[in-house]
Amino acid sequence: MRAFLSSGSSLEYFYIITGVITLFFALLTLKDEKHPQKMGTAIFWGVLGIIFIGGDRIPPLVSGIMVIFIALLAGIGKVGKGNYYKTTAEFQKKRRDELGNRLLLPIFAISGMAIVFALLNLHPLVGFGVGSVLALLMALIYVPRDSFMHIMDAGRETSDHIGWALILPPYLAALGKLFATAGVGDIVATGFTAVFPMENQIWALVAYALGMAVFTMIMGNAFAAFAVITAGIGVPIVIGMHGADPATIGVLAMSAGYCGTLLTPMAANFNIVPAALLDIRDEYKVIKVQASIALLLWGTHIVLMKYMAF
Repeated sequence: MRAFLSSGSSLEYFYIITGVITLFFALLTLKDEKHPQKMGTAIFWGVLGIIFIGGDRIPPLVSGIMVIFIALLAGIGKVGKGNYYKTTAEFQKKRRDELGNRLLLPIFAISGMAIVFALLNLHPLVGFGVGSVLALLMALIYVPRDSFMHIMDAGRETSDHIGWALILPPYLAALGKLFATAGVGDIVATGFTAVFPMENQIWALVAYALGMAVFTMIMGNAFAAFAVITAGIGVPIVIGMHGADPATIGVLAMSAGYCGTLLTPMAANFNIVPAALLDIRDEYKVIKVQASIALLLWGTHIVLMKYMAF
């Protein structure tokens, strides 16, 4: 059992569960008679569910075609919001009064299991999956037996509101790995070397931090950017040429990348999803509010790199 909970390969089971739930969303969409984009939305979630369930058992070319297909569906506006089960305000208040703080237990189950797994030297993402399953079971306990469909429909509503942005983070992370393998870091380093005098320590730090922020804005993910920019600038120039402490400069470079996260719609789970869930008319409002703080934080990183990494 410990081997199962410690292995990243165990995540495959949670991907399958995610795929089954996504297929269920597709079925509920087909039953939504008044959905304005019923077929496109059902196909989107259905194909995504097949990808999650099939995993690496699906040939890479086929999987890639499926991803492009659902991306095109979203791009041409065939994925949209439908009609969902709603409870009355009186019912919601009654259930809040009945359950009290127990309503928070599913939330604590998800994050708590991830922390417990990490403390026990087990795989924290497996803990996150276990916690998510526990949270779903708790939700089933809290509601009447005939309300399972309502829970799933609530999940469909949230997923429909997020839409295509829901699948962006894992695909961007995979793209970052692809870029690193293809040697994009070397190309980026060549470009920055042509602009910045890398023999100057300050300019080298500016190039590293700027590369992290800009590439994060492009990729929407600082982890994806880190592999590319650190391979091209961080290791050979900032660490190799100027002698920066690897651990310190690595942490600060990653944090500088997250300044770019605050400025890009590509970081959809941070910047676009909240606007969608809160029904904010301007989908870029979150980015606009964060912009000044992001730029100030980025500039602060140059100072921290200079005085902490050497």
